[in-house]
Amino acid sequence: EAEDADEPEEEAERIIALTGSDSQIRLVPYEEAFASNFEDMRRRVPDISKAGRVAGYKPRYSLDQILSRIVEHKRRVEHAA
Repeated sequence: EAEDADEPEEEAERIIALTGSDSQIRLVPYEEAFASNFEDMRRRVPDISKAGRVAGYKPRYSLDQILSRIVEHKRRVEHAA
């Protein structure tokens, strides 16, 4: 079943917990983060439910599983370098 999208701060906290980092979260205003001519959606609401209804798609991994695999891979790559 699809997971609800978290707020950016909750996602940052999730990454910090998975990596064991002591990083601090710093929220940066949109105007400071992007150039004045950059246009992007201010709010995104990802939803894969239509893919499930139309094509029978079901995610095989949870977001936490995916993030954990990415962290593990990054650590292996950095350790090998």
